Amino acid sequence: MDALVDRLSYGAVAVDHRSYPLGVYRGSELIANAELLPNGTLRQLLGRFKQPLEASMDEAVSEAILPKALPALSRDRDAHGLAA
Repeated sequence: MDALVDRLSYGAVAVDHRSYPLGVYRGSELIANAELLPNGTLRQLLGRFKQPLEASMDEAVSEAILPKALPALSRDRDAHGLAA
């Protein structure tokens, strides 16, 4: 059972490049946590301590990170020799 839990853990998924966790900051303040899939899809977007974001903040953060996501993920795949 421990092996299954480890295989499915958030950390293991990130290390295997199956998911990309991002901290979103305003200055030095963490305002959101995002998780991107390798294809650039936003899997989840939450506020601090996994609280829901206000609708206006959700839209602003999504618009700020998504245009940059695909190029960054593509560079990561290339650097690690991963399939698209």
